[in-house]
Amino acid sequence: MKNSKLSKLFEKRWFNILLSVVIAFIVWAIVAFNVSPETTRHITDIPVNLNVPTAAFHSLGLEIVDEGEFTVTVEVSGERNVIGSLTKDDITVTPTFTAVNQAGTYKLKLVATKNNSLKVYNIISIAPESITLDFDIAATKKLTVEPSIEGLDVADGFLVGSITATPQEITIRGPESELAKISRASAFVTLNGDPLTATTVVTSDIVLIGESGEIQPTDNLVLSSDTADITIPVYKKGILNLEIGFINEPDGFDTSTLDYVMSNSSIPVAAAEATIDNLSDKIVGYVDLADFEIGKTYTFELELPSGIVNLDNIATVTVTFPKEGLATRSIKVDDIRFDNLPSNYDIEILTDTINNVTLIGPSDRIDNMLSGSVIAVIDINEINIDKGEFSVPVRFVIPSDSTVWVSGKYSALISVQPK
Repeated sequence: MKNSKLSKLFEKRWFNILLSVVIAFIVWAIVAFNVSPETTRHITDIPVNLNVPTAAFHSLGLEIVDEGEFTVTVEVSGERNVIGSLTKDDITVTPTFTAVNQAGTYKLKLVATKNNSLKVYNIISIAPESITLDFDIAATKKLTVEPSIEGLDVADGFLVGSITATPQEITIRGPESELAKISRASAFVTLNGDPLTATTVVTSDIVLIGESGEIQPTDNLVLSSDTADITIPVYKKGILNLEIGFINEPDGFDTSTLDYVMSNSSIPVAAAEATIDNLSDKIVGYVDLADFEIGKTYTFELELPSGIVNLDNIATVTVTFPKEGLATRSIKVDDIRFDNLPSNYDIEILTDTINNVTLIGPSDRIDNMLSGSVIAVIDINEINIDKGEFSVPVRFVIPSDSTVWVSGKYSALISVQPK
């Protein structure tokens, strides 16, 4: 019964065709892998490697102009199982650069090499056999990176400071002929148009631009940086109040009674919002009352803390004390006392009177100052005492008036003996 079915199957045409194909494949496989294992194959789309650091043209200061992308087809031969597994990554194709000795155009022969020497096969041919390349003198060019902002807006009461790029400058290396086409480097930033209230940093690609404004390709160029961080400083506006301080103030002296005129008592500034919201008065300098002169004008350099912008660029502030209302008077002081007197020393004041002590104060008050109105004080804690006689500094106290003070520096003679 089985033989009858099989014989009927052989009578069918489609079965005989299928059987013939199977038998033919088996015969081919036997011949291919046993009788004739060698074969050939074409591997396509193999890229030509132009980046050969050891190529002699580099030592001549030359660069390839407009490298482009080149691909070739390589014909190989070998055992079928080896050839069948090869890919374009198994072969490297490079030009022969030995003919390149100066700038110009060269037709260079291509050479193919195996990337894996353990795979046994032969390289028969390369198509095309050569490529044409242009060479030019290698050069460098430095350009400032120019920020370009679109859609920039700030909220009311704010302003934009000086926009900067980091890096501020880039170095470009490449063929001299291509560098000559480049006139500037720019970093374009497009904002969404929302008003800014804080400093913003945006990263942008650096674009090379020609003299006519056209964007230049960078395929054959090496940039020290391809991107730049564009800083858009946004400051809040405010007013900074200015004032002066005093040193060597007498005990109990009220400096608020001094009238003076400042060239600028306040200036417009800008800074980060939090800084402006917490501004405190700025002391531009100190007036030494010990060296005070009526009518003198003091000049102070105006130095603002980092982060605060001086919108009017005011560099100095002058302070003048008018002559009107103030007067001077010289008196002698014979009331000399000690402060912080130690118990382990016998200290004696040898100076009976300090002469020509200059008083400064309101005209209507200074005339009432008498010799007994002023006390000279020697503070022992402020001097190094030892055995012997010493000239030591004194300070003055005017208990009866907080608007009058002593100008100048004075001393007294004391004697010190340990107990």
